[in-house]
Amino acid sequence: MYARVNKAPLINKNDATNELNYGLVYVDAVRGLRNVGDDLKFIKHDYPLIISRDKRILEEMATWKENDVVTIKGAITSKRMNKTSYCPNCKDENGMATKNVSTGNLLYITPIYVKKNYSFETKNEAIEEIVQNREISNQAYVVGTLLKDPKFIKTKAGLQVTQYPIAINRKFTIRTDDPSIRTDYPVVKSYGEQARDDKTFLKYQAEIIIDGFLQQRTVRRKQKCACCGNIYEWQDNSLELVPYEVEYLKGFLTPEEVEEEKKASVEEYKQMLFGNNASDNIEEGEEELYSNE
Repeated sequence: MYARVNKAPLINKNDATNELNYGLVYVDAVRGLRNVGDDLKFIKHDYPLIISRDKRILEEMATWKENDVVTIKGAITSKRMNKTSYCPNCKDENGMATKNVSTGNLLYITPIYVKKNYSFETKNEAIEEIVQNREISNQAYVVGTLLKDPKFIKTKAGLQVTQYPIAINRKFTIRTDDPSIRTDYPVVKSYGEQARDDKTFLKYQAEIIIDGFLQQRTVRRKQKCACCGNIYEWQDNSLELVPYEVEYLKGFLTPEEVEEEKKASVEEYKQMLFGNNASDNIEEGEEELYSNE
């Protein structure tokens, strides 16, 4: 990534030893010029989260300030964690909105290389720099395996979208993470022609290569309050992978298999309508039609 530091990093230190424990920072990255089929006509900013416990990385991050332009190379990382929301309809014993906790998935970048390139006084100057280099600002390359069949939807605006989760096997060990965790689980969201192809040819356990970028999105989730039972909506942030291109490696459907599945679906539908004598009934109906002319 070639990105602007959105706010100065949060660096946690050990009070007794002054040793750096962990750091996190949101950066501002801009997608490239290539069309992904989502019909956006403007510059798109996304704000991926960067988290590290690596002392060498933390020492560099500690020098960053808002509107610095930095280079980051790292791995997409997922983590199951508790997410907090508050019921708008009831209060706890302290008169505060009741807190509810649900399990969710946090997606972020674990950096293996970071470097500060420039420091700018204003946000506009920093944004101009990353926009001029937008082709390298927000890049993601992954090899993954589908965990479910793709889900295809068409929005009210007519936008075609396909969504599916994938598993990415880690090629290296994150030293500060549980060594038994070797896989991460981002969600892929494709648009337009790529969405149609993904829905047509991909299936559970297909293996793919994605050339894309990370997209941040605000989502509305539902939660049942443990106190009053009210079901309410709350706002969460989601980071997902959007492809420019998807290369199908193995386990996908060929055009011939897609055609066979279509034929099988037609036959199944005919059986539902006409029973076991579907073809005979159709032929008899055609004969009667022609004999009455």
